[in-house]
Amino acid sequence: MSENINGHTNIYGVLGYPARHSFSPMIHNFLFKKYSINSVYLAFEIRPENFKNCISCFKMLQFKGFNVTMPFKEEIIHYLDDISKEAKIIGSVNTVIKKGKTYRGFNTDIIGFMKSLEEKNFDFKNNCALVLGAGGAARSTVLGLINKNINKLYIFNRTRSKAIELVKLFKTYSDKEIIIFDSLDALSDKKLKNIGLIVNCTSVGMSGLDNPKDMLVPEKWDLKDKFIFEMIYNPIETKLILKAKSDKALIINGIDMLINQALSSFEIWNGFYPDKKELVKYFKNSIK
Repeated sequence: MSENINGHTNIYGVLGYPARHSFSPMIHNFLFKKYSINSVYLAFEIRPENFKNCISCFKMLQFKGFNVTMPFKEEIIHYLDDISKEAKIIGSVNTVIKKGKTYRGFNTDIIGFMKSLEEKNFDFKNNCALVLGAGGAARSTVLGLINKNINKLYIFNRTRSKAIELVKLFKTYSDKEIIIFDSLDALSDKKLKNIGLIVNCTSVGMSGLDNPKDMLVPEKWDLKDKFIFEMIYNPIETKLILKAKSDKALIINGIDMLINQALSSFEIWNGFYPDKKELVKYFKNSIK
């Protein structure tokens, strides 16, 4: 955040419901201050019925850019002038930038997800992955895994029809087979053994919702040596993360992805990629 907010300060923010739990203001205001950028980043928790009016206000106030989180990543597309290729494929936008009089959408979730796995040296070609969820985050995850030629891909969603929609979407993009599981409890030990990566793309376990102690993965599963990717970052230790720790799994929490996608959003808005090490050090000290 700029040392002195004034009449020339540019406004950025994250728009979601819920949104007050977000660490994005902490991240971006640190970066704005570090690089002496006269901007401020805020959290906007907007009820779905007010979303359209909120976007109109953002445009009238000439926001230079903003992030979009659940449940608005798909709806925001209707209010943008253009979106990136990746955003078109998955039908989901999480980063918006004002260019002249137009607003363009991007999806940095894909970059954030892939970088987080690559930094842990995950072997894509020799692993199978299970994706939990079928929303915007799941579509970003599936696209990233397909682009990295994951060996085999499974998906589970509590509402099967949405899982079917996801599979149909990617049939037009890739010939990679995506297998739908109807029940995780019925998953055989043999198939579970072959799954090297489990990604939670749902809101189950998120702070601010009614189910912070819930977990989709059955308690009986042995997660030892598997990569467990928890996209939720608040709370930092969800029930899934606690189980993964207990089972001695390889953990990637939502903080990794949050920081990587935030850095990519910052680059879209400001034209350069900031130093990650200093941000990580500041962030870890701030959330202790």
